[in-house]
Amino acid sequence: MQANVLNNLSHPNIIGYRESFTDCGYLYTVTDYSDSGDLSQLINERAKAKQPFSETEVMYYFVQILLALKYVHDNQILHRNLKASNILLNIINAADGTQRLQIKLCDFGIANLLHQPEQMAVIQVATPYYLSPEVVQDQGYNNKSDIWSLGCVLYELCTFNRVFTGQSSIGQSLYVVFTKIIMEKQITIDSSKYSLDLSDIVNLMLSKDPEKRPSVNQLLALPIIRKWIPRFLAKKTQDQEFPEGLGINLYGQETQIGLLKHLINLKKFDQKFGDQVLFQNTKEALMKIKDQKDQVLGKREKRVDKVLELIKKLQEDDEHNDI
Repeated sequence: MQANVLNNLSHPNIIGYRESFTDCGYLYTVTDYSDSGDLSQLINERAKAKQPFSETEVMYYFVQILLALKYVHDNQILHRNLKASNILLNIINAADGTQRLQIKLCDFGIANLLHQPEQMAVIQVATPYYLSPEVVQDQGYNNKSDIWSLGCVLYELCTFNRVFTGQSSIGQSLYVVFTKIIMEKQITIDSSKYSLDLSDIVNLMLSKDPEKRPSVNQLLALPIIRKWIPRFLAKKTQDQEFPEGLGINLYGQETQIGLLKHLINLKKFDQKFGDQVLFQNTKEALMKIKDQKDQVLGKREKRVDKVLELIKKLQEDDEHNDI
């Protein structure tokens, strides 16, 4: 299934497909190589160093994942296994000649094609900590279930913790996790570290009722998110993904009564686009990840130098934007 899905997807924030083949009864899929680990590794390294992500950093990663998920859902595909370890980090050469960190969504091994994005799919999924309440209760899976899983990833970026965890044996652990997923009331992040806007987004994405969760297009229509899009998509891709343009409201008839009502009227987000601390705390985490990978690949110095050059350039760009 992964080969069939990836072969038909082409997006800057989705891992590129090369080929697939079978050997001894096993199917192998060859994809592009991502050189900087995954989001789970980065979160763990930052947690060990006690270096929380700034809101700018959170949005930098989150918006790219949203853009990947929009493309997937627009093609009537459900990912079904969204988690931090399936979000790869890659160094790319941008159109302006600079190097940047880019998100690459991967692992479409259990992805599902639907005729309608809202249609429910009965499935078996792999990662219990990211399962939505409707999946845990065997009520099926749709595009709003992917939104829940992404909400869990966003929560991890903000807190360094999974939304739901369990202890003891595997069976007892799953029981505890599933009970929390179904019964937990309201899920919030630290409002002293992050804006009310971001806190509201996390809360809505983790709504127990899938009908109350925003769609990916509703999220991308929010000003706090929308302003980031030109940073990640070339003009041609923007025109394809957003044919109406980026300066209009995309809610339209898709908005259900009451859904995102308080988000539509959010206060203006005044944080500067350029944040001088963007990625300054990420440097050590990325270097640790690269040290582990490059000891095997024998390219440590070259790759670390590129990371340092990238971070330096990002900081210079942000300082320039602040002038």
